[in-house]
Amino acid sequence: MIPSLTGQGVLLLIALSSTGWSQEDVIRLRNGRILVGSIEIDQKVPDGFTVTRWDTRGVLWIRWHHISDDEKDRLLRRPRPSWASTAVLDGVRLLNSSGELVGLLVCESHSEILIKTKDSRRPLRIQKQSLLRPPEMKKVTEADVYSADERLDLHAATADEKDFSAMVGLGDFAASLRLYGRAKEFYLKALAADPSRGRELQPMFRTVEELLQAPRSATEEERTSKGGAGGP
Repeated sequence: MIPSLTGQGVLLLIALSSTGWSQEDVIRLRNGRILVGSIEIDQKVPDGFTVTRWDTRGVLWIRWHHISDDEKDRLLRRPRPSWASTAVLDGVRLLNSSGELVGLLVCESHSEILIKTKDSRRPLRIQKQSLLRPPEMKKVTEADVYSADERLDLHAATADEKDFSAMVGLGDFAASLRLYGRAKEFYLKALAADPSRGRELQPMFRTVEELLQAPRSATEEERTSKGGAGGP
């Protein structure tokens, strides 16, 4: 019998080094270019920081003068939210004729296993007789177990909407998950929590608005291109 874990208490967060830390975020450069990736800021390196891009996984060195003073201030002043660290869970891997399932073991009986995966909000019920091999204990990440919306909901559930920093952190997290509409909602909540810091939020609003428009712009450009191809 495999020991099971339930509830939000399964999130075991690994402590980060005091000299530096990483966080998923959206960065706007002075030239207007937008980068989405994992930011690592090392306090021992005063000239800049690194960004591991989400799309290419390439690592970029960004000097502080490549971003605005407001953007630099935002990056340096933001708190270390719980989701900035790497969440490691005691999970399980199952293999049946339908393929491989990786997730969190909810419970187990003599005949079946309930497993929570990122593809379903409700645990999946798997009959043991359908398994091609015994269940395998496996370390998994929060992203293996929960969808992007679920991850955001988990962290938002314990946040105070009147806490400016908490709302900004959740907005940054939503943006890193490419949930740009929800990112905007949290930035608006941050503004409501402390209207005096609206100037600090302006770069974030601009960035998420551009990211929200990007898919639409790409679609319109493609449509225009196809329409023009049949012209004279």
